[in-house]
Amino acid sequence: MKELYYIVPHKDFFKKNPAGRVAHVKGICNGLSKNQVKVTLICEDGVSNFTKEFEDKVEIIPVINKLSLLGKFGFYLALIENIKNNKIKYSIVRHDPFFILILFLLAPSFFKNISMVEVNGFAFDVKVGFLKYLTKASIVLYAISCIGFKWILCVNSSIKNDLGLTKLIKDKKLVLFQNGGPDESFLPFISSKNIEFIFYGGLNSYVGFNHLVEAFSMIEDKNTFLHIVGFGPEERKVKDLIRNKKNIRFHQGMRLQELRNFISSKQLRMVGLIPMAIDYKDSNLHPIKAYEYMSLSLPMIYADCTMNGVLFNKKNSISYKYGEKQSLAKAMQEYISKKQIYNEYKREIERIYSKFTWEKRMKEFLERVDVWN
Repeated sequence: MKELYYIVPHKDFFKKNPAGRVAHVKGICNGLSKNQVKVTLICEDGVSNFTKEFEDKVEIIPVINKLSLLGKFGFYLALIENIKNNKIKYSIVRHDPFFILILFLLAPSFFKNISMVEVNGFAFDVKVGFLKYLTKASIVLYAISCIGFKWILCVNSSIKNDLGLTKLIKDKKLVLFQNGGPDESFLPFISSKNIEFIFYGGLNSYVGFNHLVEAFSMIEDKNTFLHIVGFGPEERKVKDLIRNKKNIRFHQGMRLQELRNFISSKQLRMVGLIPMAIDYKDSNLHPIKAYEYMSLSLPMIYADCTMNGVLFNKKNSISYKYGEKQSLAKAMQEYISKKQIYNEYKREIERIYSKFTWEKRMKEFLERVDVWN
């Protein structure tokens, strides 16, 4: 069996707000394992809370930061020591420009091996306000830090195109490495005609909870509810926004199986929400939560800056104009007033989902990239 190491160089990655990013790492490791790859994950020791969610064949090496007083730098040193001890030959490294710099300085021989780096974004591309204007500078910095790798794995085509435009990396080194979802766990068809809405995932500013709450407050049906499930930097703001909203419920973060159990227990038809307050190039942002909704066969409302090529307006879900509360409220109202579309969209999602599982995504990746040569 061919071997591949997956290296996560982020301190507290599994400990703080482990939402979509943890699902992403689990998905890649499990997807590769199901394609007959022996995967070894090296990461911070908070992973111990998630070991049961990895395939049995995935080996996990938790890194203990013995130099915790040095913070992130201490964790980098501990991780590099593990990399040296394991004599890694084939690997994928999640991108962190500072870690890559230290790795280059302390373990330059690592780059002589078959190494790949995975780029999930440019730090500022999903920021709001002034910080978003730093994106162009960060793209150049990221491109420079990726030069030493054999392949650069890009989670969407916008990232791939932006890195290519810098002319610092050859196009043939840039590989599309798209998000996916877990094995299907479709919810049964429910006879109830009631519709409710759910947001599941990280509570981040780019979601735009103001326009989500305002949109829900505009819909005509006062017997429906909005559920917000998650944790993250915007948690206090979200709780303040919904303080006096009787039909909006906040729930602390759940694992996906817990979410499925929650929806099943309510015996209601739930619509998954993918709101966005900011634009994203060519609608190429594919949030993990969308595939998790699909794995449960939930129809969705999605911002029109997301899910290009996967979700199609009024075919398997409904899109709305990102950041616009009136557009989002209209989409919600459509599910409420045209109740028959829910099952139509649910069937279509069940029909197409097998193309988007992590197992399928990793199979396609291994067919495109000959990792071991």
